[in-house]
Amino acid sequence: MSVKRLATVAAALLLAVTTVSVPANAAGSWQCQEGSRYWLGGTRYNIKGRPCTGSGTENVFVHIRFGAAWDSFRCPSVTYLPADQRIEALSCTLLP
Repeated sequence: MSVKRLATVAAALLLAVTTVSVPANAAGSWQCQEGSRYWLGGTRYNIKGRPCTGSGTENVFVHIRFGAAWDSFRCPSVTYLPADQRIEALSCTLLP
C-alpha cells in the first residue's frame, strides 16, 4: 500500500471515529441562582433561570438553587441567552 493511500485511509478513519464519538449538542448541565417554573401538568414544567452557568442544549440537567422554583429538572431542550445569562428550558421533568 502506498504512503499516499495509507494516509488517506488513516484520515478517513480518524474522521469517522471523531464524528461518531462527539455528538453535537451533547447532554450537559446548568446551575442557576434563581428561577421560575410554569406547570404544564404532571411533573412537566417550563423553566426560566438566571444568572446561569453551564452548557448543553439537549437532554440537560437544570438545577435552580434558590427562590420559588428551587429544584432539579431534566430538560429535553434548553436555550441560553448570553446577554443576561439566563436560560429557557421547555417541557422539563421534575426530578425526585
